Amino acid sequence: MNMITISPQQINKELSVYSFSDIETVMVRKILRNAHIRTVRNRLLFNILNRKVNEGVSFWFDTKKVIPDLELLEKLYELNVTEKDRKVNGSYYTPTNIVAYIIRNTLGNLGTVCDPACGSGAFLVESAKFMKNKFNLSYKEIFKNFIFGIDILPVSVKRTKIMLSLLALLDGEDKNFSFNLYEGDSLVFDWKRIPSFEGFDYVVGNPPYVRTKNIRAEVRENIKKWNTANFGNTDLYIPFFEIAMEITNKRGKVGFITPNTYLTSFNAKLVREFLSSNCFLRKIIDFNGWQVFGGATTYTCITILDKNKQEYFEFSLVNTQEKLANLDGLTFNKVKTNSLSGSEWRLLSKVDAEKIFKIENTGSPLFKYVNKFVTGLATLNNDLFLVDDNDGKLLRKEYKGKIFLIERGITKKIIKPNRVKNKVALANNKERIIYPYTYGENGRAKILSELSLKKIFPKTYEYLCAIRNDLKLRDKGGKKYEAWYAYGRTQGLNNFGKKIILPMMDNKPSFIIVEEKDSLIYCGYAIYPKKKEDFPILEKVLNSSVMWFYLKKTSKNYSGGFKSFAKNYVKNFSIPDFSDKEKEKLLKMNDKKQLELFLLRKYQLV
Repeated sequence: MNMITISPQQINKELSVYSFSDIETVMVRKILRNAHIRTVRNRLLFNILNRKVNEGVSFWFDTKKVIPDLELLEKLYELNVTEKDRKVNGSYYTPTNIVAYIIRNTLGNLGTVCDPACGSGAFLVESAKFMKNKFNLSYKEIFKNFIFGIDILPVSVKRTKIMLSLLALLDGEDKNFSFNLYEGDSLVFDWKRIPSFEGFDYVVGNPPYVRTKNIRAEVRENIKKWNTANFGNTDLYIPFFEIAMEITNKRGKVGFITPNTYLTSFNAKLVREFLSSNCFLRKIIDFNGWQVFGGATTYTCITILDKNKQEYFEFSLVNTQEKLANLDGLTFNKVKTNSLSGSEWRLLSKVDAEKIFKIENTGSPLFKYVNKFVTGLATLNNDLFLVDDNDGKLLRKEYKGKIFLIERGITKKIIKPNRVKNKVALANNKERIIYPYTYGENGRAKILSELSLKKIFPKTYEYLCAIRNDLKLRDKGGKKYEAWYAYGRTQGLNNFGKKIILPMMDNKPSFIIVEEKDSLIYCGYAIYPKKKEDFPILEKVLNSSVMWFYLKKTSKNYSGGFKSFAKNYVKNFSIPDFSDKEKEKLLKMNDKKQLELFLLRKYQLV
């Protein structure tokens, strides 16, 4: 039992003045001392134990009364991946209960196990323990014949060897072990490097989570070599599903914990097609909005795959702390595999699926009511372009301690739906944005020439010249714009007119009518209904509990119970066909409970 009274993060912080080598050595010494192990023959551990260390580290552990164990060492290993390596390779500590659950539900008969991104070895340690307990093999035999790991970082390979050696030593095996651990990138790894390789019986792990914007160019090219990732902007973890199925044998099974974005993300379309068309799915546990990784805002799911085609797979949604703490007690719904496709997967209970069907088929979908659904402006440095309104002809803009004047005529009213979430906030909104554009012959935005800018708006031109070097830094200085003072992107430049704004994400519906036609938005979305009489009807329906139920069941998760309001998650919400009498009644309703009951009945949900 781990007796620490201080978090691994705090240990890391308080011992930051010491080398991690010293911390590692003291940790290993204390783990063995607490197990009453005084002598060690294993060369790897012997060399660690005989390092010279700063006595301050030992003194700290003694005074803080921290009792280390393998789990604490594993956490510290993951915390001490450099920020640069974490950003590129996406390694995070996986809680032991999650690892153990995946191993129990993936491994069956005795067979080879591989973690293709093994980090510090958590999944391989748990696999070895499972084999030891179930098949009564020695760790020496397990490590030599059944455990395999790959990692792109040499330090991770070394740490995995340490973790496995400690596991064996604590169970009475003090030997020198032969490991099947390789340094390499699984995206391009030559599996023939492994003697007599014919595919693994099991592949397990926590594939690296790295968003597209943080992936190095050469890695991005390697990702695209995999069929499931050759579409859109793909996260690094996506091709690992295909890698896993390729390196397993014909009886192979896979157990991963990954972001749950692959269930619905547009960019994961091909991996969904791959898994569903091949009937590989055996079990999915969606952790929904619960974050199982400390220090990482990542929403995850467990996925168990099987090379033997599965007509049905099991699905469970973890939506309470009690369920998270008792994964073995989860109840599962059966889902027919051929009911899925490359489209987003809505894995719902039968009751919820019936309700969502009613909501999407009562009347017409939202996208048929609107001319367009748009995103906001993207200057790539909003702070430089935004200015507060003082109701005068000249606005004030501070930059590096100096006050510049901005002509009102070059600004537009701007609204941030992520912040302006009600009519009061909208009425109090005083933001404007420098808008260095005019209208071309086609009525679309056209960049003002530098000569016109200097002549018509000289004070703003002076300010723009002052921020020119900052503007150059956008896109890391790697893109040429139509003018040096242009916005970073052309999206949203023409989105004037009366509209309904909505946030990018929220923990409740926030749809607001904006009457002012000469206004734009940023950090949010806007819809433009086709008919003016639809504005108040849509505002009432879209802000209802029916819409919120719909989003909670079908939209992407963010922390704090927030949901995405992106077009893909909103467009198919249907608007009932109201009679003229019902419209009149709906518009007069001010009592919230009365309105909600009216809509629940209209959608046949009560």
